Amino acid sequence: MANSPDSHFRVIVVGAGVSGLTASHCLRKAGIDHVVLEKRDDVAPPRGFPHKLAHIRRPDGKLAGSNDLFQRFQKKYDYIILPFSLFTHPASRMNRGDDGSSGAPSRDFLHVLYEGLPDKSVIRTGVKITGLSETSTGIEVMLSDGTVERGDMVLGCDGVHSTMRGLMWEQMAKISPSLSIKNKEDGESPIRKYLSNPRLKIPEAAFKIEWKCLLGIGPAHRSLGESDLTYVHNPRFTFVLIAQPDCTYFIIPFLLEKPIRPSDRVRYTKDDAEALAASIADQPITESLKFGYLWQNRIRGALVSLEEGVLDCWHFGRVVLAGDAVHKATPNIALGGNTAMEDVVSLSNHLHRMLKKTGGNKPDAAALDAVFAQYQEERLERAKYVVTMSGLASRVQAEKTLLHKIAGLLIPLLPIGPVANHLGEYIRAGPKLDFVKIVDLASGRMPWRDEEEQTREMAMAGLGKQQKRFWEVIGAMGAPNLASFPTTKPAMLFKTTFNKTYMCGDTHSGSTLIVVPLVSGTLESIGDFEPKLKFNLNNGADWFQIDADKKHGRMCIKAVASDEEGVSICINTEGVIAMNEITMPLAFGAPDAKPSPFGFGVELFKIETGSEKYKTLENMVFAGSQRFTQEQGGMVGVEARISQVVPGEGME
Repeated sequence: MANSPDSHFRVIVVGAGVSGLTASHCLRKAGIDHVVLEKRDDVAPPRGFPHKLAHIRRPDGKLAGSNDLFQRFQKKYDYIILPFSLFTHPASRMNRGDDGSSGAPSRDFLHVLYEGLPDKSVIRTGVKITGLSETSTGIEVMLSDGTVERGDMVLGCDGVHSTMRGLMWEQMAKISPSLSIKNKEDGESPIRKYLSNPRLKIPEAAFKIEWKCLLGIGPAHRSLGESDLTYVHNPRFTFVLIAQPDCTYFIIPFLLEKPIRPSDRVRYTKDDAEALAASIADQPITESLKFGYLWQNRIRGALVSLEEGVLDCWHFGRVVLAGDAVHKATPNIALGGNTAMEDVVSLSNHLHRMLKKTGGNKPDAAALDAVFAQYQEERLERAKYVVTMSGLASRVQAEKTLLHKIAGLLIPLLPIGPVANHLGEYIRAGPKLDFVKIVDLASGRMPWRDEEEQTREMAMAGLGKQQKRFWEVIGAMGAPNLASFPTTKPAMLFKTTFNKTYMCGDTHSGSTLIVVPLVSGTLESIGDFEPKLKFNLNNGADWFQIDADKKHGRMCIKAVASDEEGVSICINTEGVIAMNEITMPLAFGAPDAKPSPFGFGVELFKIETGSEKYKTLENMVFAGSQRFTQEQGGMVGVEARISQVVPGEGME
């Protein structure tokens, strides 16, 4: 028996875990026909780590915490500290509140994702994948019950021990084995290894096993709080405990004596788990709680191997992978599930754009391959970052080396701002569905990256319209000769940096005065501009005033610069800059301020000097356009591109 093929583009999703169920939500929003295949009889089995929902956004851009599907978490599990508390850093206490971090067991999380599906008929449970076959027009997936699912592509969301990855490799070996990945240790293709050793389901070249993990659910304990996240560092292992009103989730990664290959992965028994738990039973977690109490009174517990790594080949033919099938991180910073969800959001965006271009017609294999390549390129570095940072956190907590131990002692001493900002930079760059209208999106101190880029594009588009309108007005005036209008000639490049601001407050005019000392800088001529200039900034400051309505800022820079011969000039500038979510953080010296494009500010430059060599500069008029840049050492840079205003010609 097989499903009937039709004219609609159809996706076969393998795996009904976090990424698979999220894919179903995303594909439904995109109007893409799909089916989700799950080998288990239950989409929410009692297994897996608790999930953190600190920065998961629902498809319309709202935080998961504000989604009606997630209200049960807010009611049952409350909110707990941010993921960066893995370092027991004070920044973990920042931004608690309605958009804070929520912890919930994997089973409940999957249940919510499943129950939130309007059409549950797309989920097929109790079916295992037995084979895969690509045709000239699509792909077929053979199932254990004798049925065949037909579609245009397969999305493998079936975890670190992915069946789809193995089948994809088989296809690669048959069609183009030269594309396979070489093992770093012995140069043998892991595809060939897979075919000769079916037990090997994890790529040797990309993944490694350096941890085993004791995990489970124990009773609640008053010393752990009701919704707190607790880390206890120990040599070679770490207690990670997530407290809830009625239970405690524990995750305890242990460093192995030496890393092992995935093919040598140990399948631990109940006796292995009991022995390891007994070895740390007397280890204190709090002053009134030892681990032995949690283990002896556990609801369930197990010992498993932990894989780490990122695959560098995420797709082949009509098969593409997501989630743990291509990247696997340690659980210490709880970003695995979120990263998997980001994968399917990104892929859904690319698929939606592709189908929009084809007008609903089915794309061919080449078009799919291009989309898959774009998806991998967009996601690869972010996945590597998560795996690297999670691995670093795990090793710091487990005090793997003396350096890791020292880092664990120093990190809590770091200033709160930079640590929180670093985490914020990661969070705000997360993707969202770009084809779903955003409504009631919560705003915070740091804008989402895509919204910042959208604001920049709108601003640049607005400037373009203004310039177009200017020339339309000139044309309407019937001006026969535009040569009479002044023009500009590129002349100089002015760069300076600052690392602090002095807030002087509101002045009598109602504007806010901020004094910005300039640390260093240069002024150099460009092109054929004369006289040639090469100056270094000696001293200076910007007396910057923000209008009472906070829509514009007024620049007033006074600075002194000298050339190699010791000749000095005075630089004076006055200008106006639009204040928005990009420029405002820079004006107030926020540590999370980011570079801005040209187009928000314009200024007049005036140069004064007593030197005959540069005296002609006093008789020239200069105008500049500026932007802000991010410099080393936490300093903010200002770059101004300055043009000489050249008079117009003629009698009209």
